[in-house]
Amino acid sequence: ITIQDMCALLHDLGLPYHFWAEAAAMSFYTHNLIPSRRHPDKIPAEHWFNCHQDVSHLHTFGSTCWVKIPIAHGLQVTSGSKLDDQSVKATFLGYAMGGHY
Repeated sequence: ITIQDMCALLHDLGLPYHFWAEAAAMSFYTHNLIPSRRHPDKIPAEHWFNCHQDVSHLHTFGSTCWVKIPIAHGLQVTSGSKLDDQSVKATFLGYAMGGHY
């Protein structure tokens, strides 16, 4: 099922196949946050971690997002004006390791 989900994500958004790893990771991640027929009262992640899982952070794969421009070694990447862009437009491809979204 996950390979079908991955292919559906890529095909639906018209993304190239080199994003297969991101699509697969997103498919696995969301699959583990959905109840199953075997355990309709709990999602798999709740069984593993033995606590309620918050799903309010979920976003749609391939949706538009804004990424903050980082400050490298204390220096802003832009010219330094407060009126410069603070973020860039991007495509949401998944979640960072360690729970930073």
